[in-house]
Amino acid sequence: MKSEKSCQPFSEAPVEAWALEACRFGLVLVLLWIGGMKFTAYEAEGIQAFVQHSPGFAWLNPLFGVRGVSALLGVAEILVALLLAAGAVLPYAGLAGGLAASAMFLSTLSFMATTPGVFEPSLGFPALSVVPGQFLIKDAVLLGVSLLCAATAYRRLRPAEIPLATQPERNPVMPKTAIVILCDTEGGEALGRVVNALTAARESKAAGDDLKVVFTGAGTKWVPVLEDPAHKLHSAYAEVKDKVAGACGYCAGAFNVADAVKAAGVCMLEEYGTNMSYRDLLKGGYQVLNF
Repeated sequence: MKSEKSCQPFSEAPVEAWALEACRFGLVLVLLWIGGMKFTAYEAEGIQAFVQHSPGFAWLNPLFGVRGVSALLGVAEILVALLLAAGAVLPYAGLAGGLAASAMFLSTLSFMATTPGVFEPSLGFPALSVVPGQFLIKDAVLLGVSLLCAATAYRRLRPAEIPLATQPERNPVMPKTAIVILCDTEGGEALGRVVNALTAARESKAAGDDLKVVFTGAGTKWVPVLEDPAHKLHSAYAEVKDKVAGACGYCAGAFNVADAVKAAGVCMLEEYGTNMSYRDLLKGGYQVLNF
């Protein structure tokens, strides 16, 4: 049977992890290579058709010149590549790199709406020209990889959570406690044990636990003692009497209190021969506290 797991930190299966890193470093390679080319005159002239027709980029030419704009884009691409590479071990870097790369490829995809010649005139829409149409449309894949890197980094920064609406309903598990009173009625130590037993029983009952109080051994002698309204522990006993499961039948007889136990309305337990059964308590899932 599969064990139920929740709020576990996000992790990928081995094959998925390798595939993710292949996507990440494939994108890093593309950005580093193309970013490096941006520092050449060849590349600077090659991207001018995109830059000069784009409202978002054309204003850069008067400020930085053709080579300056190309170099600026190259610096941006290399920085994004480094952030993505660092994201393999630093999720914050991966998130920043993934978002920056996504913005970058959204920008280049916008060139399809502003650059002349995206569609092949001889074939008409939706036929794409080799350049610039098909050259630009590949950035849709790079955009997807960028978003994947960002999403993965985001998930690594926070533990996986099961939405409340999908969590299975669970009933609260109530502790099952059996308080077994074994001590004799003689001596201060015995009194202290019964005080602790009744205190534990009252606490457990107040919490709504599944509770049983059992008298066995010399402890059966406590039943008539606690039934006495004049006894200082009578009120504490009265609070939990409804949780008294019974007294060991054999022990009550052995200590000559059988009639008194019956007169108190306490059940005689004879589950194992004429004795109470510890095994039945354990089998029922009760934690047994002996006093």
